[in-house]
Amino acid sequence: CHCNMSTKKLLTERGGTHGAFSENARLSQGFEDLARTGQNWGELSAVQKEALKLMFHKIARFLSGNVKFLDNPRDIGGYLQLMINEMEQDPEALDVKGEYFKPNKK
Repeated sequence: CHCNMSTKKLLTERGGTHGAFSENARLSQGFEDLARTGQNWGELSAVQKEALKLMFHKIARFLSGNVKFLDNPRDIGGYLQLMINEMEQDPEALDVKGEYFKPNKK
């Protein structure tokens, strides 16, 4: 690597937290490749596709790096919220009907 010392130090530090970049790339790209085979992939908005892509990246880090690193699941939640925010602006978006939340009557 033709990196300077601070870059090498950062890469070593991040590798300890996130795992090997090559493993992250393999997993993340595998998730994305699989997702693109879904029949609805072409119907997703750019925000939905990007949120999924970023979640795949964080899942890959979680699977190959430090499983106790809270940033990964927190970021996944944030990407989901961004997707929800966009979808809530769509007048055609569907949500769970209230009847599913009625308490069970015995």
